[in-house]
Formats: sequence, structure tokens, C-alpha cells
Amino acid sequence: PRRAAVALAVGVGWGLFGFWLYGHLKQELMPDADRGVVLVWTEAPEGSTISYMDRYQREAEKLVMAVPEIRRAFSVVALGIGAPGIVNQGIIFAELVDRSERDRTQQQIVSSLGPELSAIPGITTRPLNPNPLRGFGGSPVEVVVQGPDLDELARRAAEIEHQADAT
Repeated sequence: PRRAAVALAVGVGWGLFGFWLYGHLKQELMPDADRGVVLVWTEAPEGSTISYMDRYQREAEKLVMAVPEIRRAFSVVALGIGAPGIVNQGIIFAELVDRSERDRTQQQIVSSLGPELSAIPGITTRPLNPNPLRGFGGSPVEVVVQGPDLDELARRAAEIEHQADAT
């Protein structure tokens, strides 16, 4: 009985320690990386016309371009990736100046854009950092094969692809 109580107490202690540790650890597998790019997803109410979306998209563009750390931006409404685009959705791709030329990180710039963009009454906006593990519309896992010999790279890439298909 005494051993069981000690074992139970140790188990509960380890469980509590695990919960405490989980709460104090970073919750991501990979830290945010400053890639010098900010994305802003925009969406108008369902049933909006392309001219309505274009009008509010342009307002979002002006706010994005007013950020001093943004070098240039590219904006699209109804972007169709592999299918026709949805008229009431858009995206802004903003390239930041080089890291050495700015005082704020990419994450700080994204955070500062949120309140400004949310003040636009006609659309919903979501500024975000691109996921470093996932390309735009790509697979959640990417393998990069690098080296000086193109024939060897092609052979290894084919081998990796074959192994991936087999699993």
C-alpha cells in the first residue's frame, strides 16, 4: 500500500511537471523566420462583385505600401490556383527591405498591420508571415537537394521521390 501511494505521488508529480513544462515551452516546431515577405489575405462578404472587392483591395494596398519597411507589393483579386478564383477573395504579397535596413522584424511589421487593416470596413483582412515549412499552395513537407553535380542531383532526387511514393 505504501509503495503504491509513493508510485502514485511520483506519477502525479511527473504529470504536473509535464503540464507545467508544456506551458513554458514554445508551441511551434520551427520558430518564425524573417523571410522578408508579408502576406495579407483579404475577403469581402459573400456575393460581393469584383469591382467592390477591387475598391477595398486598393485601400488595403495603400495601407500596406505606407509601411516604410515595405519595398514593393503585388496585389491580386480572385486569385485562382488550379481553379477559377473566388471573386470576393484577394491577397497582397509585400516584399520588405533588407533586414539590415530596418529596425523592426517581419513579425513586428505583421503585428502592426493587423489593427490598421482591420479598420477597413468593407473587407476582412489577415496579415501573416508565410509558413517556412510550406510553400504557397505547396506540400507541407519539402525536400531540397543541393550540390554541384546536376546528374547526381537528378539521380538522388529521383531516388527520394521513389522512396516517398513507396511509403
